[in-house]
Amino acid sequence: MRTYVLLFLLVMAPAVQSADTSISADDRNFYLRVNSKDAICEIRKLSDGTSEATCSDSSSYVAASTRDGCLDSRGVAYCGTDVPRDAALLFNQLTCREGSSYYLSTGIGPDNNCELSNGWKRCESTDGKNYAEADCERGCLVAAGGGICCIAGTEGCPPGNEVSSE
Repeated sequence: MRTYVLLFLLVMAPAVQSADTSISADDRNFYLRVNSKDAICEIRKLSDGTSEATCSDSSSYVAASTRDGCLDSRGVAYCGTDVPRDAALLFNQLTCREGSSYYLSTGIGPDNNCELSNGWKRCESTDGKNYAEADCERGCLVAAGGGICCIAGTEGCPPGNEVSSE
C-alpha cells in the first residue's frame, strides 16, 4: 500500500516551474528564463528609451537589454535570441549588434557566471576550471574544461540543436 501512495504522490507532485520573459529589438527577440518556482521577471523602460528585462531568484539572475542584447547571468539562468529554450539548458549568448550570436556555457549545469564587457563575454564556473569566451569581432575565442562556445543556429549549437537531413 505504501508503494502505491508514494507513487501517487510522485505522479501528482508539480514539476519545477520557471519564470521567463522576452523583449524585442531590431527584429530580434531576446528570451530570458530562470529555472526556479521562486523567480520573478521584470521589464523596465530606461531613461534613454531602451528597455531592460531581468529574471531572478535568490541565487540566479539573467538580464537583457534592447540596446545590448543578452547581458550578465549566473546560476540556473538562460538568455538567448529567437527561440525560447528548454529550462534545463543553461546557456547565455553573446548577441552582437551586427546580428551574430554565440552560445557560451561552462558545461556543468547551474555553475554559470557570465559577464559582458564591450562586445566580449566570458562564462566561467566558480572554481575557474570550466569557461568559454567569445567576442563580436573574432567569434569563439577559447573554451576549457567543460566549457562550450559555438555559433548560434549552426548544426549542434546549442547542443541538442541537430539539423535533420530531410
